Amino acid sequence: MNRHRSQKRFHTIIYLTLTAVLMFSCALPGLPVSQPEPTPTAFQEPLPPVLSEVTPLDGSQLGLDEPITFYFNQPMDRNSVEAALFGLPPGSHTWNDDSTLTFTPKTSFETDAEITVAILSFAGAVNGLTFVKPVTLTIHTSALLRALNFLPEPASQDIDPQAAVAVTFNQPVVPLGQILIFRKPFRLTLR
Repeated sequence: MNRHRSQKRFHTIIYLTLTAVLMFSCALPGLPVSQPEPTPTAFQEPLPPVLSEVTPLDGSQLGLDEPITFYFNQPMDRNSVEAALFGLPPGSHTWNDDSTLTFTPKTSFETDAEITVAILSFAGAVNGLTFVKPVTLTIHTSALLRALNFLPEPASQDIDPQAAVAVTFNQPVVPLGQILIFRKPFRLTLR
């Protein structure tokens, strides 16, 4: 039995020694070491700038004193972008970061107007590329609050003093689902 144990130890020592020699011999200088082949990477050319988003959205309504924010897909050349903005009234340009520009008008926009804003194609990015083609946006400014319909109608007679009075406006004035209830009688003069 002792002889069997001795042989087993001998084989284990031989195995560990050979394993160690093989592992360390791979790292000796001058010996070729197999390394994984580098994965070729695709060369990616710089891309031209793009207007990613604008607030308010194209075609939506703009408050009379609300700023317009332009979001670009990459860092922009600030001077070229400001020079390429066309159709805006006098105002100030504020860069939140290199790819976000906010325009604030000096005076209020005209009411119920359509503003066409263009970013001309010479607006450039920091990488030296410019817009492929001009970008055009159409934004509508909000109208003054105006009553459209009345219930009861103007000059109505014989109206129950407890009857509801309803006025419809050209834009929301109270969040949907809420109703105004007048607790005291009042007199409404319609013209």
